[in-house]
Amino acid sequence: TRPQMGLGGPPGMAPPTRPQMGLGASPPTRPQMGGGGGYPGAVPVTSPQMGLGGACGPLGLGAGQPQRDFQEVVRELWRTGWEAATEGQSSSIGVSGEADVVLECILATGVDVASLPLRHKCLAFRAGDSPWTVGRMQQPNLFTRLVPDESVRGSISRSHLTLSWQRDTVRLKKLSANVVLVDGRPVPPQQEMAVSNGGQIGFCGQDNLTTFLVFQVFVRDPNAAARLPPTMA
Repeated sequence: TRPQMGLGGPPGMAPPTRPQMGLGASPPTRPQMGGGGGYPGAVPVTSPQMGLGGACGPLGLGAGQPQRDFQEVVRELWRTGWEAATEGQSSSIGVSGEADVVLECILATGVDVASLPLRHKCLAFRAGDSPWTVGRMQQPNLFTRLVPDESVRGSISRSHLTLSWQRDTVRLKKLSANVVLVDGRPVPPQQEMAVSNGGQIGFCGQDNLTTFLVFQVFVRDPNAAARLPPTMA
């Protein structure tokens, strides 16, 4: 008989199959952008997302290590100007260059925060002026820049929260009826919660479901001479 083309091997052995085009070993999966360690749904501190928000709740946000340290943030604010970053606070920071806590916005719904100058997305505080109140009444210009949609901005109370410096630790107290998150955990009403260096503070909308604004916290190391003006440190 005429040999069958392409067959061979012992009788009964299945011939080698023709590899299917595009099939084979499973290709390595493409890493998910922004993924990594921490809580599920953690807001990445690298490449802030424009116009995205997360679900509020126990796992809505996650703590992240800051990409830069407190000194670096202070030096940049000193170089570019403190004025906008001290809105609603004592003007002494701008004169002395001293600060103990800085909040930097890393996510704002509808705004590319990465393109904003640091001074236009930060709040700087000095321990001697503690406690500090954050809200639409105290920082109207900051929140207008970060939350241009007035209907969303209405979710920020006139006095939304307070921060205080207690024994070299930052503590947050929620004043708003809306959900406030610290590292993904809701802050109980009228109770305080500690905020660590690199922690995240999330503002939720009136539905208490959507995180529309997130700040990362930079805290001075009490053992460092960080309060000196950057040109002297």
